Amino acid sequence: MSAHRIKAGIFGTDHRHALLRGEPTDLPVDQAKVVRVFISSTFTDMSMERDALLDKAYPEVQEFCQKLGLVFEVSQTFTQLGEQYLIFVNSSLILTSCDPSLISVLIGIRQALLGNRYGFRPIPRVIEGKEFEELLLKHASDSQSLKLLQEWFWKDENAVPPVYILQPITTHLPDYSKMRTERREEHEKALQSWSDLQQRIADLLRVAATQAEKEGRIQKGARHKYFKSVTEFEIDRGLVETREGDVCSTVFIRDISNIWDHFDQQQLPKFIDVKDDGSIDTEAQERLASLKAQVVGKSARSLRMHWVQWSDGVLDTQSQAHAEYLHDLCQSFVEDMKQQIEGKVAARHGVREEPAWLFEELRHQGHLCRVKRSIFCGRSQLLANIGQCLEQHDGSTHWPLVIHGASGTGKTAVMSKLAEEVRKTFRNGCVVVTRLLGTSALSSEIHSVLKSVCFQVCLAFRLKVPAAHVTNSYTELVRFFHNLLSTASKKNRETLVLIFDSLDQLSSSDGAHRLHWLPKVCPPKVHIIVSTLPAEHNILAVLQEVIPRPECHFEVEPLSSQHGQELIDLLLRTVKRRLTTEQRDLILERFRDCGQPLMLKLTFDEAKRWNSYVPASELDVAAGTRDAVRLFYSHLEKTHGRVFVSHALGYIVCSRQFTEVVHELYLLAEEKIKQHSVLADYFKGTWSHGNRKSITLPLLKETLVADRKVSAQPLRFGDDVLNLRKLSELPHHLLNGGRIEELKQDVLGNMEWIVCKVQASGMKGLLEDFYACTKQVDCPEVQLVQDALLLIWPTVDFMENGIDQSVLYTEMLARLHFFKGSYPMIDKLCQQCERWCAACPNPIFTPLCGFFQPPGGPLRTTLTGFSKAEVKCIKVIHNKAQAVSGSFDHTLRLWNLLTGKEIYSIPEDHSGYEHFALLHVDEATDVIYSVSGPQIKAWHLKNGQPLFQLSGGTLDHTTCTAVLGSHSSLLTMSFGGTLCVWDEIQGTLQNTYHLTGLSLSTPTCILSIRSQDKVTVGFNDGFVAMVSLNGSCDTARVNCPITFLLASKDEKCLLAGFGKYIRVFKLDCSSILKVLLMDLEHSGSVQAAVISQDGSTLITGSNDETIRVWSLLDKGKLVDSMEGMGVPITLLSLSGNTLISASRSAYYLKIWSLAYNRQHKTIAPFHNRTAIAGISEDGKFVCFPKSGDLEKTVIWNPEEGVTLRTIDTGNEICRLAVVQLKRLLLCGLRSGALLAFCMETWQKLMCCQPPGPGETVQCLAVSRSEEQLATAYISCVMVRALHSAECDPLLGDTLATFPTLPRFVLTSMAVMSDCSVLLGMDTGELHLYTGNSLPTVLEPHDSRVTCLEISHKEQYAFSGCQGPVQRIWNLQKQRWDCEFSYKGVKCAAFSLDDRIIYTGSRDRTIKAWDLRNARGWATSSERASLAQRFLMPITTLSETSGRAAVRRSDMGKVPGGSTPLDLGTAAGRAQVKGKPEASYRTAGRLHSAACSEQRDH
Repeated sequence: MSAHRIKAGIFGTDHRHALLRGEPTDLPVDQAKVVRVFISSTFTDMSMERDALLDKAYPEVQEFCQKLGLVFEVSQTFTQLGEQYLIFVNSSLILTSCDPSLISVLIGIRQALLGNRYGFRPIPRVIEGKEFEELLLKHASDSQSLKLLQEWFWKDENAVPPVYILQPITTHLPDYSKMRTERREEHEKALQSWSDLQQRIADLLRVAATQAEKEGRIQKGARHKYFKSVTEFEIDRGLVETREGDVCSTVFIRDISNIWDHFDQQQLPKFIDVKDDGSIDTEAQERLASLKAQVVGKSARSLRMHWVQWSDGVLDTQSQAHAEYLHDLCQSFVEDMKQQIEGKVAARHGVREEPAWLFEELRHQGHLCRVKRSIFCGRSQLLANIGQCLEQHDGSTHWPLVIHGASGTGKTAVMSKLAEEVRKTFRNGCVVVTRLLGTSALSSEIHSVLKSVCFQVCLAFRLKVPAAHVTNSYTELVRFFHNLLSTASKKNRETLVLIFDSLDQLSSSDGAHRLHWLPKVCPPKVHIIVSTLPAEHNILAVLQEVIPRPECHFEVEPLSSQHGQELIDLLLRTVKRRLTTEQRDLILERFRDCGQPLMLKLTFDEAKRWNSYVPASELDVAAGTRDAVRLFYSHLEKTHGRVFVSHALGYIVCSRQFTEVVHELYLLAEEKIKQHSVLADYFKGTWSHGNRKSITLPLLKETLVADRKVSAQPLRFGDDVLNLRKLSELPHHLLNGGRIEELKQDVLGNMEWIVCKVQASGMKGLLEDFYACTKQVDCPEVQLVQDALLLIWPTVDFMENGIDQSVLYTEMLARLHFFKGSYPMIDKLCQQCERWCAACPNPIFTPLCGFFQPPGGPLRTTLTGFSKAEVKCIKVIHNKAQAVSGSFDHTLRLWNLLTGKEIYSIPEDHSGYEHFALLHVDEATDVIYSVSGPQIKAWHLKNGQPLFQLSGGTLDHTTCTAVLGSHSSLLTMSFGGTLCVWDEIQGTLQNTYHLTGLSLSTPTCILSIRSQDKVTVGFNDGFVAMVSLNGSCDTARVNCPITFLLASKDEKCLLAGFGKYIRVFKLDCSSILKVLLMDLEHSGSVQAAVISQDGSTLITGSNDETIRVWSLLDKGKLVDSMEGMGVPITLLSLSGNTLISASRSAYYLKIWSLAYNRQHKTIAPFHNRTAIAGISEDGKFVCFPKSGDLEKTVIWNPEEGVTLRTIDTGNEICRLAVVQLKRLLLCGLRSGALLAFCMETWQKLMCCQPPGPGETVQCLAVSRSEEQLATAYISCVMVRALHSAECDPLLGDTLATFPTLPRFVLTSMAVMSDCSVLLGMDTGELHLYTGNSLPTVLEPHDSRVTCLEISHKEQYAFSGCQGPVQRIWNLQKQRWDCEFSYKGVKCAAFSLDDRIIYTGSRDRTIKAWDLRNARGWATSSERASLAQRFLMPITTLSETSGRAAVRRSDMGKVPGGSTPLDLGTAAGRAQVKGKPEASYRTAGRLHSAACSEQRDH
């Protein structure tokens, strides 16, 4: 059945299901992306046509194919290779290279160019034995003729059935191949001799065949092959294959209609067949006419006719008519090719399953397995033992199975056979997932392997496939894979068998060879079988360590001689060959010493070409697998020449696809560099587009400069088609070719390349290119770009619907902007980002300076995806082989760290973790002590059985617990300084002490000091006590509650955290002494700390979201401060110079380096935690209350990262307002006073007292005209006239006063030029005062109103709230015109033309909403339908860490006009470019937003 018929009938649900389950299926491997056209034509008369196709048609077809993601190739067939070459070279090799049935292609297209020449008629190289012997009988009476035929045709009895083979010309004419100058005369004689002999042999065969057919001695029509030209052979074959549906074919016939009327004797032989004497070969012409008639009759639909005319006896190739003919030919060719390709692609897409990449991989793996097991023999006992082991452990937890053996012993064949045999073991049904690793792109790296396996298992078991952020992260994917196996096991329906062959063939990326990804214990009904070489990458040693059971390891031993004989017989039958007894014995003799099936297979590949008439003494048989590879290469050299073979195999190895034998034979260091450079030129497209390259012909000793017709290599072939080969190979070849500057310029420093690479292979694939470069080359700028990509990686991992390239461009620019002017490569990258943003047709925020965490600084990367069930405490035991953990999911768990598997889980009440948590493991007594607040439990380590439980009595919600293992004592401290000492083994109370001076104290934390057999305890009233087992204690005191205690490794230094401070104490046997004169200070409460191993450095984390580094050797000097966590820091961990920070408020960890280059330190962001801020119109300074001292206003320069000045207001600041045009800073105070400062001199201009006692400034608002100022107090809202800074008084008359309703808390306010005031409340209420004493109550929000913003024309107002619904109000109609869904908006601003509203929200996202979509705004009654269609943002710019003050375009009618947008926590600037519908994310909280009138940024 033809391939297309198979596909038409089997692509359906059943076969999709079979593929997913790993069941045998007859699906063809239809994943090739090659379009190969086979051009057949006679040689001399069609040269112009072939040249025209080469220059005009092929490039157009190639471009068409590339846009479809296909590779276009042209193969020259027999007639174009030349007559001499045809006979001299072993034509079976030519046949193999040109036969579309032997090549994996999407579509094979045969194109024949047929003119007025029938073409070369060769002697058949192979003639069936009985037929040839019949021909010999016809010349039995002519001894010379008989002798001639027998000399040139030798019988090969190794063929089944036997055949006669035409011997190579050099067998009898050795000078035929000697083309050097000194042998030219002998060569010419040999040429003439062969010409005569060839004609004589052909005549003898044709005469005999004609006579034998007449007499019925050979089949009817058999004689035709002795007269047939190569052209007709190929056309016939194309027509047959077209009818069978295997290939497409088209015949182009060119007819010179008046050739017989006018011809030139010199031109004639080029266009028609002539004999040696120059006369026309009428026989050939008759056969040509017959061929044309046959083509017309059988393939009218695939026939294209063209006519040309002789002019004055010659073919005028320079005429306009001939040019038009060639143009028409090329156009016809292109149209036919496109039509055939489109039809094939459409047919393939019509039957393709989704996800297509997965099913292509499954078909590939299934096909390979079938091939491998098709020649399988022996190993029956090994298969039986494995099957028995699988069946025995199917219902219980068990170990994976390991298959190992030396290279070439047939492990892959065994694994492929197992994929079939396990179905016999599990007769009730099973899903078999097989991966022959290293055989495809998706099976070469563990990340892609696990992705495809997870998808297959999920689809086979009808489970939800992993999300993009899971598959993008290797760690998340491994976790998903392990959980998936447990899920499949719990379904308890069918057995799941995972087969991973050749672990040694995996790339080392992601630490694949360390096998952390491989489950070391399998749940019931899940089996894993792996195979590996014994010594490669130390994989087997790792497996033997983590899977210690000998019964789980199976060795594949060498095949026996008997099985070797069976295998060679099986292989020979597949190709219809046999061997002589002598030849067979020679192979088996060598095999007995080796026993490796691979050696036998390689030997067979050579032996299948052996003829029976070749004596065994002339044959080379390998002594082992490696020797067999060498002999294979030697045979290639004899056939194709050493230069060709060395270059071809060298290029393959340079492309990372072959073996070390090629390195030894052909790739010395200098040659390797040269070949990498050649391949780099190819993938760069250096010699494409007609660029000429010189080539030296060694035999002719000539140098030519020629157009090599190299394919162009763009990064993209079409909008959605990437040049995957270029993206994969070019960095490798540039690096290994020593072309580092080109690598930096064209690859690593090319944003288009970076984006394409991320789209093709993810951030991981891109970073591998950088890792390879930085490993070999010390280049700071490449390292910085690499570090920038590491910081961007988490953002990319969370992109669900493909890669948003705008995020890459903007985030790269915002990180690298810090280094502009310092590194040429980074300058170019920034320029590329800016140009792309400027040309982007979609709206986008364009950074104007660097404001994200830059590379090269302390922050290295972000790890995401952690569970919300917080692990509160963990203890590693048994030489790091096991760990015990306690979590808020109310379980205590014991883990095997080698396998990653849970050993057991103990349910516990962990609600007490909110107060106090402790986990201690005494390995000497095998006891786990678990403390959750006042609850203390002891469990047996080995089996998890309870030993005792302490509760009640003196144990209450205030109890803190410590364990002193050296005295088997358990200590508890409770309210009033009550110390209880318990027996650690029995859980019985031994002593109770009431500590002096602590009768009213409640413990908050406790720390064991084992070197002194004491504990230190922190209390809520600031006491720190060091307590002995006998109840004696020494104390020190601070001025607020102790939050944590921390000791150095030698336990001589104690740190106490309290409030915003850390105090350092020195511990000795009898006292606690304060060490530093001044306590170490944060601007917020200190939550976590860690001390370096040598005790020299202290690192602290606070809820001010900063990390600070202090030197304990230099009097507690602050040596560094690091920003970027984005949330309060509640946990720190230090290993060497690597710091990990975590927070109970975040799903991510941050990785920091303490050894970073201080020159790469980012500009310090301002520390504003008050949600109160104002920004100047030019963005030169930001105003905000000082952290820790709210009576001072900080004036901050965001460009320099420094404080310009600090203004003392004398009272706590409640509100700030910047009056842009009048250059005023207004401060509303807790006392009710209102201060005004000149922004030019920063002098205080005014202090306006409140309207009455007890008032507080709740809100400030300035109208768009800046003529009105509204101040909200507790009792009323006052609207006053606002004058310029030069006027005295600054505040004019009171224009309006509105009483506030006492039951509401005012949260937001806006004022208009007509003195109308809009108020927002914490309940969601909205009140509009328009001159009447009573307000108009607008439709309320369902949550706190967070911001109110008036449009520039005062026609609309925006109200934002904490809830999901935000609204645009029509102030004239006093109702909302539209609303949109986006939760947690904190601030907003209108563009100058009021067409755009910008919002900042709690998720650190800035969005731009296009109000032009709201034309014909609906009334409130139409809310349901409107919410579905109105106000959708176009793009999002987001970041998981860092801060930004963003500038954005006003998008008004003024060219280049723009306005700054104040985010309240910003330190950088960005600009919205293009249609202003965009969004942007920053890690800082978004407090306020405002637009100014300035138009230059």
